[in-house]
Amino acid sequence: MSPQDKCRLSFYKEVSELTGRVKIVRHIETGRIFVRKELPEYDLAVYVQLKKLCPPHYPGIQELVVDDDGTLILIEEYISGQTLTEYLATNGPLPEDLAVDLICKLCEAVYELHSAIPPIVHRDLKPDNIILLTDGSLRIVDLNSAKNIRKEARDTILIGTQGYAALEQYGFGASNEKTDVYAIGIIFREMLVGTNISLLEAYPRYNLLIQQCTKMEAKERPSIPEFLSQLGSKRTPVMPSSETNDCYDSWLPVGFRSHNPLYMILGALIYGALLYGLVSEVLNPSAAPKDRIEAIFTIIIVLVTAAWWGNYRHCQRHAFYHNSPEKSKRLLGVVLTYIFIFIALFIVVILVTIPFEAK
Repeated sequence: MSPQDKCRLSFYKEVSELTGRVKIVRHIETGRIFVRKELPEYDLAVYVQLKKLCPPHYPGIQELVVDDDGTLILIEEYISGQTLTEYLATNGPLPEDLAVDLICKLCEAVYELHSAIPPIVHRDLKPDNIILLTDGSLRIVDLNSAKNIRKEARDTILIGTQGYAALEQYGFGASNEKTDVYAIGIIFREMLVGTNISLLEAYPRYNLLIQQCTKMEAKERPSIPEFLSQLGSKRTPVMPSSETNDCYDSWLPVGFRSHNPLYMILGALIYGALLYGLVSEVLNPSAAPKDRIEAIFTIIIVLVTAAWWGNYRHCQRHAFYHNSPEKSKRLLGVVLTYIFIFIALFIVVILVTIPFEAK
């Protein structure tokens, strides 16, 4: 741990202890309350990605520090509310309309992970990890089991909670988006009928949907967009917009968001070269107006290209086919949208420079 890391962590003073490795802390300058976790096992890449993404339905990550012994020290937003477990113990089973509303909100929250690039699977969805807020919204906590979706033969570490974990989490396959769908099906069933599964006969449509979600083969389960469609919901899950939260990193230019010194130096050199070229051309007294305009639009095209492929401010959520359940179609949409933007900018350049060519 570097001296800088120790200095940053020193600003968080312990308020109370939840468990041996989880504590409530307060920032001595802002007075804000956070949760400090010490994780011996973790996927650092996922936490780094979540810190950049700042999905609105998850605790905001303030600090990520790897200790000298390899333990990850995580400082994250404290979420105050009632767990779904506590709510169901007091109010469950829930009325149909309330259960459907909550499961739709849960799907939208989980889809924020599934739509990330690369996609993230939570792998430990359960009522204990779902916090209900007083404004009717919800948050998902405890991403210790989350991982990026990779093309693996099977999960090598058994992670999850019995009763909510899909078959592939026990070593019979690789976790993917459908792993979370399995847990969503179980949670939906608990909200509707509690532990008395026989009561599902009163909800034949939901019963069929829950059966599809909890199939043994992951490929036979619906995706979240398909689940919402079959549920009859008109909601369309979308990627989270960092414009709705105060994530500072999301405003940094492409090349600086990773905080990787090499990328930052390279980015500074490229941006500096572009700025120098632009200023030199615009201030050159011998340059023709047409050349100046072309120089400006060239810089704009380069910056737009970097922003698009760097997914700056999650701009790719506006791509064609973004909400398609098929990955190949979503990728095609990203490519087609970029081509459309490039052609549009090229046409603008031509239209703006035509009057100068006539002269």
